[in-house]
Amino acid sequence: MKKLLGIFMSVLFMASLVGCSMGSKSENVNVNELKKNTGDMFVATYAFGDFTREEKYVNNATFIFHYDGTFDIQKDYNDNQGTYFATGTLSDEDYVTLYVLSRDALKKNDFGNYQIDGFEGGLWRFTFYEQGSSSPQELFYGGFGSGNVTLDFYRNLMNSYLDTLEYVDANGEAEVK
Repeated sequence: MKKLLGIFMSVLFMASLVGCSMGSKSENVNVNELKKNTGDMFVATYAFGDFTREEKYVNNATFIFHYDGTFDIQKDYNDNQGTYFATGTLSDEDYVTLYVLSRDALKKNDFGNYQIDGFEGGLWRFTFYEQGSSSPQELFYGGFGSGNVTLDFYRNLMNSYLDTLEYVDANGEAEVK
């Protein structure tokens, strides 16, 4: 119970930091106008290679968040135990936070020289597609996804959706958990 309370408090603290870092910028974002755009807004890929584990685990995942507020997830398991797909819709709060943090991180080059010392989980690659941009793809981070408020938000957002959806394989068969 203490561990669960500690995790809850950590998540609450992190959410408050993300909220503070956004300031009033989220108030200036019109979600309905943004959702009129087409195409991908944000793509995250995750690779985790733990060759010592024998149990089933996700070793690769791709998250594609679209400007219309929907997203697609593909996850692959170790030892060829399957590839599964899911779709969903972001909450407006997650949508605005994802958009604002990504846009600002790209504009400010927040991760231009950012490095994490040591090995922490898997490798992430974050790509933001600015609507109306002349360059179709902007990669703004590739590396370990922790140790920074924005990176922690991304990782936690992806994980929160990863485990709550129903997945099917390429044949439409439901994932057996």
